[in-house]
Parts: sequence; C-alpha cells; structure tokens
Amino acid sequence: MKSLKKIIKKSNPTTNQPTNQIINTNQTITQLEPELTIEPEPIIVSPNPNNNDIGNDNDNDHDTDNGDNDDQESELLTDNTNSIDQDEVESTKPSSVRRLSFLDPGGCARCSPTLGKIQQTSENHSPVNTKSRASSRALNGSSHEISGTSFWNNDQDVGRIPDIINDSFTNSRSSNSIRTRTCSFSKKSTNTTNNQRSIICQSNSSSEACPIDEQQRRRRKINIKKIFIWLALISSILTFISIAFIHVWLGNVVSNQLKLDDRPNQMIQRSLITSKNDQSNQFKILSINNNSIKISLSGKVGINVRSLLGWNYKDTNQANIFEKIESKIVNWFIIKSEKVKIELKEPIQLRPLYNSMKSNDSKDNEEDNSKMIEILIPSFDIPINYPQKKPKEVKIEDIVKLVKTELNIQILDSIKLKACLIKTWEQKIIHLVIFVPIAHIQLNYEQFPSLFKAMIRKKGNHEIKDIYHTITLHVPELPPIVEDPLKAVRIDEYTFYPLVSTTDNEQEEDPTQLGIQAKASIPNPLLELDFLSHLDLNMNIPWQFPLKVYFELNNNTNNDTEEVLMASVMTVPFKLNQTDPRLSLTIEGSLIKPKTNQSEPISSSDPLSNFLDRYLKGLSTNVSIKYDDPKTLILSSLSRTPPPFLESLLANLNVILPFPGTTQTNILQNITIKDISFSLSGTNLICSGLVFGVLNLPTEMKSIIQMLNINEILPNVIVLDGDLPNDDNDEINQNRRKVLFLDQQSLQLEIPSEEEEKQAGEDQMHINDYPKNAFARLKTSNYVPSKLITQISPNDPNQNITILTAKLIDIPLTILPGRSNIFRNYVTKWLFKRDSNGLKTSIKGHSDAKAFISGFGSIHLDDLDIQGTFFVGSDHS
Repeated sequence: MKSLKKIIKKSNPTTNQPTNQIINTNQTITQLEPELTIEPEPIIVSPNPNNNDIGNDNDNDHDTDNGDNDDQESELLTDNTNSIDQDEVESTKPSSVRRLSFLDPGGCARCSPTLGKIQQTSENHSPVNTKSRASSRALNGSSHEISGTSFWNNDQDVGRIPDIINDSFTNSRSSNSIRTRTCSFSKKSTNTTNNQRSIICQSNSSSEACPIDEQQRRRRKINIKKIFIWLALISSILTFISIAFIHVWLGNVVSNQLKLDDRPNQMIQRSLITSKNDQSNQFKILSINNNSIKISLSGKVGINVRSLLGWNYKDTNQANIFEKIESKIVNWFIIKSEKVKIELKEPIQLRPLYNSMKSNDSKDNEEDNSKMIEILIPSFDIPINYPQKKPKEVKIEDIVKLVKTELNIQILDSIKLKACLIKTWEQKIIHLVIFVPIAHIQLNYEQFPSLFKAMIRKKGNHEIKDIYHTITLHVPELPPIVEDPLKAVRIDEYTFYPLVSTTDNEQEEDPTQLGIQAKASIPNPLLELDFLSHLDLNMNIPWQFPLKVYFELNNNTNNDTEEVLMASVMTVPFKLNQTDPRLSLTIEGSLIKPKTNQSEPISSSDPLSNFLDRYLKGLSTNVSIKYDDPKTLILSSLSRTPPPFLESLLANLNVILPFPGTTQTNILQNITIKDISFSLSGTNLICSGLVFGVLNLPTEMKSIIQMLNINEILPNVIVLDGDLPNDDNDEINQNRRKVLFLDQQSLQLEIPSEEEEKQAGEDQMHINDYPKNAFARLKTSNYVPSKLITQISPNDPNQNITILTAKLIDIPLTILPGRSNIFRNYVTKWLFKRDSNGLKTSIKGHSDAKAFISGFGSIHLDDLDIQGTFFVGSDHS
C-alpha cells in the first residue's frame, strides 16, 4: 500500500496544490475467489477556514491508523466471502451505501448521504479550484494505465486502499477546493467459475448526473424510438396492403360487371325500387310561369345494390368462402355509405326520336334546334341498400326511403311539343330520347373511418358524360270519357245581359253590347284514371284563355256548313279539383254585331237571327269554339296571360258542342184581341181590333228586356168558337192564371205547323186536322206595327210586366173549309145569345216578328207561338 502511495506522489509533486486525480479502476479484476466489500470508516468533514491544518491532521491520523486498517481489511476478505456469494446485488442497495459511507460500491457520491453532506459542506465553505479539477482529470486518465492484477494481488497493499484515497481527499481539501470522489463497484456474473468485479471511480461535478442512470435513460430512449419506427413501418405496410387490396377488389368487381351483358338501363330497372300507391308519393305542380313548369316530387325510392351487381346468388350455400367474404365487405361498405348523391350540372334534354341525332353527326346545329324540353334537377340523394336476406324475403320497406326533389321543366319548342303530343295521341305510343350531358355521382363518405374517407371521397367521385337513352312509352287504354272528352262537354247554364263597351268608338250611337255568360262542364276524367289517383293535380288556373264562338250555318246550295262568328269570349280563372265529379269552366264575352247592309231587309237567314230563333223555340244549335289571338282582347292583367306553350297547344283547338235552346218557348202569352169587330168587304170577311199579349222572355234573357223592342208582327192564327180543346184540361187547369184585361185563362193547344200545311196544301188538308171548334184563319199579308210597353203586374204590384200591343185593321178572316156551319153558329151567338161578358173566343197559332236590340241591331224571329182566350162583345170591354 505504501508503494502505491509513492507511485501516486511521484505523479503529484509535493506542493500545497490540491490533487484532483482519481483512481479509476474500471479494469476487470480476476483471480479473486471471495468478492471484496470495502467498508472504510466514515470521514467527517467539518468546515474550517484553515485548510492546511485540516490536511496535516488527516495525514497524521491516517499514518497512525494504518495497522488497524490492515487488520480490518483482512478480516473482511475472510469473513464476508460467503455473504457476498449469496447475494451480489446487495452491495448496490441503499443499505450498502449506508455501510460504505465514503466508498460505496455500486453507488455514487451524489447517492451516498455521507458524501452528499461532504460535498455540500465543501461547496459551501471552499470554492472549487479549476487547477485541482484539471489535475483530477489528468489523474483519472492516467489511472487506466495501472495494472489491476498487480494492484489486487499484493496482500499488503489491499488494506491500504482507503489510506490512499484519504490522502487524495486530504490534499484536495487542503487546497480550498474539496472535490467529491465517486467510487462504485459493479459486479458482474459470468458463465465461468471466476467472479469479476469492477471498481469504477469517476469524478463528477455537482451538476453532472450518474453515468449509469444516463446510460439507462439513453438506452430506454433508443428502445422507444426503435419501437415507434417499427410500429410506423408495420402500419405503413398494412395500410399499403389494405389499399392495394381494395383497389384490386374494386377493379375485379368492375371487370366482372363489364363482362356481363347487362345494360345500364337493365341494371337500373332491376335495382331501382319504388314504393307504389304510397301516401308519401306526391306529384304537385307548384307554379307555371311563361314556358317554365315547376313540379314538386316526393316518393320512396331506393337502390338494391345486390340486384344491381347481380349478386343474388351470394350469401347462399352455392357461394364459396371468397364470395361470401366479398359480400360481407360490400355490405359493410354500403352500410357506411348509406346513400349516393347525384348532381346533374346541366339540364336533361328531351327530344322526339325522329329528331334525335348521334353525337358524331355533322348536323350539330340541327341537333341543337331539335331540343324540345329541358329539365333542370337539383342535386338529390338516393339511398342504397345491400339486403342480407333472400330476394323473395326482402321487403320494399327495408330498401326504400323518402326522397324529395323539384323539377324545373323548360319548354323550348312548343311547336315540336304539340306535334309530338298529337302523334302520340293518334298512335298511342311515344318515342323519346333522353340526353344527359353530364352526371356527377358521389358516394357518401362521412361515415367511413378517417383512413378510408379521403380515398372514398376521391375514388367514389365519378362523372359520366353524354348519356343517351331511348325510351318508349305506350298510352294505356283510356275510358271513353278520356278518349274524346270534348264530346262530353255540356253547357249547364247561360245568360244574356247588357254589356257596356269599353272601346272608344265615336261612330257608335249606343255603346251597349249584348253580353253572354255561360258555364260549361265535363265529367272529371281524372276519376277514371286510377294510376293518377296518388298524384296531387289540384291547382289554380289563373289565366284567361280567349276563345271565339262560331255559329254553324247550313248552306243548302253546297250541302255544307258555313261558320259565322257569333261571339268573342274568354275563360274565367278557375280551380282544378281532381275529386270533383265534374270539372266546370265559366266563359264570358259579348255577341258580335252582324255586318249587314242597312239597305237590305232583315231576314231569318241572318246567323244571329237564326240562332236566337232556334233558341227561343227550344232547339239546340251547334257552335264551334276555337282559340283566339290574345291580342284581340284587352286583358285586365298581364299575369292572366296564358303561357306561350299553352297558347301553342291550344292554337288549333276546335270544340263543337250543342248550345241548348230555352225550355220556355211560349214567350207571347195571354194573347187577346180587344174591341174586335167583323165586317164584309165585298165577299170577304174582315176583322179589326187591338191585340194585347204578355211578353214572357226566358230566364236567360230577362236581363235584356230593357234592350229589346218588337217593332212589327206578322200573325197567323186560327179562330175558335169557345174554349180551346179540352184534351189536356187536367194539365191546363193546373196552370190557370188571370189574363190581362179579359180575366181569362191561358190554354195550350197543339196545331199543325205551317211547314206541314204548306207541304200538304191548305185546301187539301183534312178537315179533322183542325180543332173541332175552329172555323176561320186570321192572317195578315203584311207586317203589322207593334211595340212593347211596361205596366205594373196585376198579380204583384212590386213587379212590372212587358206588354206587346198591335192594332189590327181590316185583316182578312178566311173561313176554313167545311167549317161554315161552325162560323154561322158563332155569328148567331154573337148577335143574339151573348151575355154581358161577351162571346168566348180563342185563338191559336204563330207569328213572325221583327225585333231590335239596343247597341246590337235588328233581328228576325219566325213562328213565335201565340195563343189566348178572350170574350168578344163584352160590356166591360
């Protein structure tokens, strides 16, 4: 041990400078049977400003105690061998640190409580000298050159290790720079029989950490980095494999579908599922503006992906394991996607088949001009489903979901649309070409994991351009009412009324016109079409459609009909209700004044006269209703102007329907002849008197009573002795009423018409064709002046009645053939047997009339029925 001290002193000159050299015994010690545990006595360092005294005291104490230390070390080598072999790790535990105090095997100065105190004390009381640190580092470097074998084989020197270290510690403390030494003993166990021990002595400053802890932390960090690198590498490989598998799988699916003979329309037909006759299915016309129709659609729709791909055989016993796995993957994919978003960036074009052309045709301009309809559809979602059940067990409710969208239909060519509809109606079939310029399809990727979301958003986004599809639609068999609905049109009611003209025509003396209002109806054809029952077709029609009414006049020369304009009317806004049993439409307008020469006499051949004459006789008249040019009418609002495409569709409208006559044919009632007188003019009997009659216009014409005046009449009646025939007394008595002036009853009697008389000849007519009490005919050769006057009704003071008056002067009275006896009896009664009331006399026949309507003109009325009963020679007359 002393020799070792000498070696150390040679490396350090005998000066007062502190020595910072440290013995580093990192070399492996071999050939040591019992393991050595050094337990030096603890060194207590007290603060003392006199560093030299402290160093001298330590040297002296150390020299005197050398013998004792040698004995203790030898005892440790012999006594503690067995205990070290049992547990080698025990030297590194905190208990051994407490035993070692200064030199702690497996520990460090910072970990040792004793050395910690020494370090703290020395740092607080004496600063560290940089030179001593440098010398300590030098000693630390040179200590590796010392042979461990010669060091530990010398039995005498083994027990003197603490003295050497104490001297070094004393020298460093004497130079006012106390340096902490760290000694650690590390033990290693090997497979050989030799036990190895490493004594590590390393100098550390107060700010440096334990090298073992640093190495462990570094190793731990390196291991964590390696783990992360391996995990990232494995994840990347798995991701690449998954993506590659999906790409290969999708490519295989697409390739298999392309190999099939299925066309897109066939795939759509078998996969697109709709719920029919469902209350949620709605079709409603929202608005119609100009050539645009906006429609709201809603219904339950879905796509069966299994049927679309033709995979109904999978998930069955016939499918192999790969097909079943493939089906499971698709099912997961569809569940995550749920729906497909379809966006049509350009409108869909509809055109007739005969106008369609291929995209490579040179007539591109003609193709653009052939566009008939464009349909603009906003983006919408269609649900997709992959049912796991068998096709027969799948329910529609499991696939379909409610889908709502709106269609904006633009009519581009009304003429082509009209021609297409006419041809479809005639042939009961329609061929159309649907052209979709571009369709954008996007799978829903929101529910997918983030790993697949970007891929689905990119790969599930597809655009299809230039889609041509030809469809053929057959018109179903329709009920007769739908086949020709115009035949079922009926005029339910109508009325004539005075209408003030809105035109500023100074030449017109009277601006009043004859207005007409009619209400037509038709059986609701929508009730007969069951396949339209779920559609909401109720809507308001705000437009006014202008119409022209023509009167069909028979032309005897050409055996043809001639159309004469009779009225100009327009429809009134109405509401279309698909549940009403009949659809009603109201029209109103005015009658057209006849363009006749005033110098020409008015005849019954005039169209309007013919129409009114037939109407007053209760006969129907065929009229033709056609669409009119809107410019000829003054519409109250531009919003009521029909859309252009509807005007084009109605341009050739021609509806022929009967205009019914009145049910009140007897317009001249209670005809009486007041102050009648008979006289002879040569051989002819003549008659004179005042004719009175009540003008009873039909209900439809009562409002124009103030506009009407009867200027002339041409009566042709038969005279009867007494009452009219009593064949219909029961019916006649029910309708009895007082007559003006004579207070008699109104009776009805049928007599042969004038046409029948002319055909058979009046003289040749059988006598039995006249009533039994008829004896003479009263007929004027010329028109007799007449007029209409208004009086208070004797039955109701609050009502006025219109009376027709005419004066008969010397009208020939012709005795009927074979009725002279009846005439003589009548004259005898008139001369000798009449009472105070006079002789009861009746007339029955018809009369022509010439009338004038204010603001309209003159009309001619033929064969107006007249009848009446009165008393001749009454004292009250």
